[in-house]
Amino acid sequence: MRPVRPCPAVLMLITVYALLRTWSPARASRPFCPAFDKGSARGAIGKYPRTEEVSLAGFAAKIRSYCDRGDPICALGHNLAAHFGLTVTYNQTASRFVLGRLRAAGIS
Repeated sequence: MRPVRPCPAVLMLITVYALLRTWSPARASRPFCPAFDKGSARGAIGKYPRTEEVSLAGFAAKIRSYCDRGDPICALGHNLAAHFGLTVTYNQTASRFVLGRLRAAGIS
């Protein structure tokens, strides 16, 4: 019987131009990254915070993470309206961010 050969590895390249996050339960105040931390609850700790070794700082230019005070998921608050209102509140700002990132990459 011949030995089974593993399939050759397939390398997939994905380019991320922009990433939007709202209501993220993984928000962490350390490492705090003001470059992408947006909304009225900047620096808030989410329900399931990232550990210090999981830093997104290297991707800060491509990320916007929105959270407002009172949000029970990303800011450990008690205001569901803050949670569900994020998409309405930041829709235009987030759209401009994504379109700007795409334009900067030569994509229109």
